[in-house]
This record gives sequence, C-alpha cells and structure tokens, in this order.
Amino acid sequence: MTRILINECNKILRHYRHIKMPEFMPEQSIGDSSMAEIEFKQMLELVDEKYRVVLILYYVYGFKLQDISELLDINENTVKTRLVRARNQLGELYFGHSQNEKCHTARKKEGMIL
Repeated sequence: MTRILINECNKILRHYRHIKMPEFMPEQSIGDSSMAEIEFKQMLELVDEKYRVVLILYYVYGFKLQDISELLDINENTVKTRLVRARNQLGELYFGHSQNEKCHTARKKEGMIL
C-alpha cells in the first residue's frame, strides 16, 4: 500500500515539475503530533485505498478535481464519487454510521419517508 502511495506521489511530482522539494525535511516525532492527528491517520488507513488516494490528493495536497482525474487517469465524476464515498467511510468509522443512513433516519423521524 505504501509503495502505491509513493508511486502516486511520484506521478504528481512529475506532473508538477515546477514544485521544488526541499533537500532535507526533518521528520516529526510522535511527540509533536496531537492525538487527534494520530487518530485521523489511523482512521485514514482503514479507508479503501482508491478512496484514500483521492481524499489525500484533494484535502491534503489541495489538488482540483480535474487535476486528480488527470493524474489518476479516471473520469472527473469518478473522482467526485470517490470523494463522497471516502467521506461516508470516514463518517462510518468516526460516528459509527453513514451520512446517508443519518439523513434517512432524520427524514423518517420527520414523517417524510413512509
């Protein structure tokens, strides 16, 4: 899994050659990371890989949907779908249920769904 992520990062770097990487980037020690950050990283590892890659490219690196679709050689609508599914998986992991389930339950309580 790690190797795939490294390869995807290398693709990104090749695509955006104007981005300069510093020669030396000190690694953060575990003591510098907050518990929330560590917990988030652990939850992120549980998300399906195809969703995780899109999620990281979009939220961590700030790529646009079009750029992600070009990098991964997939349709832009597929990128959007994977983002929604990644968010839902994170919601299931964090809250114990999906957003769709939550909305369905709320509408049912309001009497909108029979």
